[in-house]
Amino acid sequence: MTETYRGILERTSMEPIISVRNLKKIFTIGDNKVPALNGLDFDIYQGEFIAIVGTSGSGKIYLFKYVGRTGEAQ
Repeated sequence: MTETYRGILERTSMEPIISVRNLKKIFTIGDNKVPALNGLDFDIYQGEFIAIVGTSGSGKIYLFKYVGRTGEAQ
């Protein structure tokens, strides 16, 4: 049986290089509140490749700014 990459990581006890928990962002447009990120959780481990995709206004730029400031959300 082939071991999954996640299984290898768990077995070797590697810590994630990026960890995000319960990230939320609500944009206000006029009188409307639009949730872009609603409790986002993920880990990125060394050697992993990821892709962030989404429609305009879905919170991609906010996510990159958040991670780039090492978790200092505005």
